[in-house]
Amino acid sequence: VAVRTDHSKAHMHHKFAIIDSRTLVNGSFNWTRSAVLANRESLCFVRSRRLAAAYAAEYECMWALFATAHPPEDAPARSAAVVAVGGRDNW
Repeated sequence: VAVRTDHSKAHMHHKFAIIDSRTLVNGSFNWTRSAVLANRESLCFVRSRRLAAAYAAEYECMWALFATAHPPEDAPARSAAVVAVGGRDNW
């Protein structure tokens, strides 16, 4: 499994997964044992190809940014990964 590390000052804090390019899993859930057994977490499953594609694009952007050991200092810090996607999806 390929791994990249975020060495920037503003660390990545996303918590999402994309399943089969169609289902987006997103929320405060930390994907840890404590989150499952003890914490109060939120986790949403959304079946939307457009939202899944928007989050996949954000992932690819982060993957490219962290390709080097030390990303450029002027790399943009982003507070919101995905903008709202209008319209209705085919479920």
